[in-house]
Amino acid sequence: MFPTEHPPYIGGFEILGEIGRGGMGVVYRARDPALQRELAIKLQIGNWEEHPDEMERFLRESRILAKINHPNVVQIYSVGTHDGAPFFAMELLERSVAESARLRMPNIAQLKRWMLDAARGLAAIHEMGVVHRDIKPANLLLTTPTSIESEHVKIADLGIASANDLFGGRLTQSGMVLGTTGYLAPEAWFPDTILDGRADQYALGVVYFELLTGRSPHQFNSDAEAISAMMAPPDAPDIRTLRTDIDEPTAELIARMLKTRPDDRYPSSPDLVQAMMATMATGMADYRIPTPRPIAAPNPEAKAEATRVRLEEGPTLARRRKHAAPVKRQWWAILLPAVLVLPALSWYFYSSARKLEPRVSAPESAVIEPNTPREPPTPPPPARSAWAEYLLGHYT
Repeated sequence: MFPTEHPPYIGGFEILGEIGRGGMGVVYRARDPALQRELAIKLQIGNWEEHPDEMERFLRESRILAKINHPNVVQIYSVGTHDGAPFFAMELLERSVAESARLRMPNIAQLKRWMLDAARGLAAIHEMGVVHRDIKPANLLLTTPTSIESEHVKIADLGIASANDLFGGRLTQSGMVLGTTGYLAPEAWFPDTILDGRADQYALGVVYFELLTGRSPHQFNSDAEAISAMMAPPDAPDIRTLRTDIDEPTAELIARMLKTRPDDRYPSSPDLVQAMMATMATGMADYRIPTPRPIAAPNPEAKAEATRVRLEEGPTLARRRKHAAPVKRQWWAILLPAVLVLPALSWYFYSSARKLEPRVSAPESAVIEPNTPREPPTPPPPARSAWAEYLLGHYT
């Protein structure tokens, strides 16, 4: 157990305050005095002095993780020990997907971008031969955006990640079930199973399902019930039974991510990324620009009838001028003959100018009636009350 008072320095970094703590460690806001930048320090919990082999495992895995340099993975700057306990010094990001979703309900398009970012981050982690093992909303952090489109997800908290045989043997301690109940893949419940990236894919599928519906794909009343059920779980329910505005490609993608058997999921994270990219063009009505209606051709038989020019939705000034130009040309077509014969008929205009003063107006053939732009239909959001109740119950 860590004391409530934080140390003034950890590994040469000045500690500014505590961000949070949990079962695996405590996270501090810190400042690098050399580079004059703020960062985060995670000090790991454990009886490290009595388990030097575990300390070696942690340091070996940390060096592997520090080599991952990807825009969708939180960057680890350094690794060390403090009073016998290991720590990470890493990039500081203060908003998680869980917190952001609790404050504002994201739309489907935004959630798709978040999940694609997370899948790309997983692909980078798995390429290094590492399985994260604890993918959940609290470990998906958000960058500070200048716009909605510039907001990106970064995967964090690699403290219980495991390296596979590619890096000299299975380093993670055997006989332990590591991760968070509710996000563990079925195979992860068996302690001696060597996991691969498909376990992380399952966990990300649970996150995707939750963020879209406000509930877990499997409903359990307790951890004991979850453990019992997940030994042989059924496939997840069709997400469209809970939210009807989910497009079919996205529903099928999530269903495959949540398959009970690893072999039924996507073979690898790059395959998952490609599948997610294929769904980006569907189910995004809130970002779709309305298609302009074609201008109807005039009826040649209705010559005496005024031609009504209907502009496309959202007309620009240039389009208005394009239709208004014929009015100007017809004005000069009327005045030009009068100007040419004016010298010869000046005496006539002088004597009867008041009687013959012309009154020229724009012809009715150029009457312009702009349509009122219609907003595209917005899909109905899921029930906010259930959403708020779920997130407040799980992430606070």
